[in-house]
Amino acid sequence: MRAFGSPTPWAKSSWPGWRERWPGHVPPGAVCREMVTALDFYPTLAALAGHDLAALPVHDGLDVLPLWEGREGAKSPHEHFFYYKRGEPQAVRSGKWKLRHAFDAGPRSDPARLELYDLEADLGETQNVADGHHDIVERLTKAISGMRETLGDTRLGIEGRECRPPAIVTDPKPLTTFDPDYPYIEPSYLLNEAG
Repeated sequence: MRAFGSPTPWAKSSWPGWRERWPGHVPPGAVCREMVTALDFYPTLAALAGHDLAALPVHDGLDVLPLWEGREGAKSPHEHFFYYKRGEPQAVRSGKWKLRHAFDAGPRSDPARLELYDLEADLGETQNVADGHHDIVERLTKAISGMRETLGDTRLGIEGRECRPPAIVTDPKPLTTFDPDYPYIEPSYLLNEAG
């Protein structure tokens, strides 16, 4: 399987496991194969806590609580997952399909080649099937073009209309305290004694 550490547009770097134990909410042994993103944590935790985010500034991510709760038939609210690196869209995933834009080093240009992978049949992304699925390539290329308008593309000099600076808390206060006398981390020489 191709993977060069994280983050890369190759499948292995984007499929970390998620384990959840939530007695009374998630049945033991439940498996969810839907994709979510770390951006979904904030709105999902807010929903779990009963907070309505509608009054807050714009935020990324979607509420995926039905997936966390293991509800039967729950589906990801995301139609596409985009892989960005250094302000450039690298790939898009939709269902079992992933379209990767492979760029050659050089001046700003369109992708040198498009690579389409069927992740159900080829999880290792070894067989480019773009030539046999022009309709899928076209659909996912349009999705990447739309995301370029939203988040931009530094390679092509496109500034995204929804790019914004990070949120800033004007008067931050820590929610925890630090006790210098409390052993937060066990010394490595005591690890064999730790329970």
